[in-house]
Amino acid sequence: MEQGSLAEQYLNRAVLKMVKASKEKAEVGPGIGNDYACVDDRILADGFGVTPEIAWYKAWNNLLCSLGTGIGARVTYLLPKHIKESQIRDYTERIAKLAEVSGIALLGGHSQVSEGFREPQFLVHMLGRKGTFVPNKKAIKPGCDLVMVGKTGILGTNLLLEKYKDKQMKKYAPRFLEEAAFSQEDYSIAEAVKELQSAMGDIYYLHDVSCGGIYTALWQLGVWSGKGFLVDNRRIPIAQATVEICECFQVNPYYLDGTGALLFLCKQGRAIAEKMRKAGLEASVIGEITEQKEKLVEFAEGEFRTLSPEGCDSIYQDFS
Repeated sequence: MEQGSLAEQYLNRAVLKMVKASKEKAEVGPGIGNDYACVDDRILADGFGVTPEIAWYKAWNNLLCSLGTGIGARVTYLLPKHIKESQIRDYTERIAKLAEVSGIALLGGHSQVSEGFREPQFLVHMLGRKGTFVPNKKAIKPGCDLVMVGKTGILGTNLLLEKYKDKQMKKYAPRFLEEAAFSQEDYSIAEAVKELQSAMGDIYYLHDVSCGGIYTALWQLGVWSGKGFLVDNRRIPIAQATVEICECFQVNPYYLDGTGALLFLCKQGRAIAEKMRKAGLEASVIGEITEQKEKLVEFAEGEFRTLSPEGCDSIYQDFS
């Protein structure tokens, strides 16, 4: 199987079909495009990553898509045999700092050391309290705006810069590489969600961009809503540095991990996007829901592409 998130065909056959009986107990349960679960007014979300920060922000972003409030988190360390105590201490200090900044209590977790792990990996399970927001499929009609906040490919850009540093140094000047990198705070959608709180009555669905990039997130949005859409690819925010680095590896930047970006469906998307821009956020209406079921992306005048189920995240391609 391809690396990354489990492909939709396997997820449907081997996972979702097996848990249908439990769906009725949850307000939000298993399903394509569901970033979190909601049971008895409690929000449950998780995140996975090769650093504590990546795992934390993925879980935190998933929870924030409920527009709920974070309460606590449990963290699992999956560690290789060669790990040092000083490294573990560093991981814990970083997790504790993230929890403090997020206002979330650490509730414990688990640490596992095994020769089966080649590098450290982290799982964050987050607990939250439900807010007043409820996703509303019935309200999503043709003409409904699709708004994106933040740039796509943020996390993927950093992972490429780190993993293939030697190759990058041969092609680009050190200053370019330094300026191309994003800060870890850019992985969070917290500021975007904060600005959305006052517009909750107009918002029908939120979905964070993560593994598989903006195209995968758009596909999942279409599956969740059961609607088709038309997106203008020229309106999707992306850094020029991300485009150039992806050209170096000949990968599609729109399938590159976009943790830090947010999609939502709403009425009056242009007004909401303008409100967010005034708050210093990058926001754009990138498309709208259509009468047809096709999930279309327009690249140039009259040039369209139909999205297909998500595949491998670009970060997992063979760059040898």
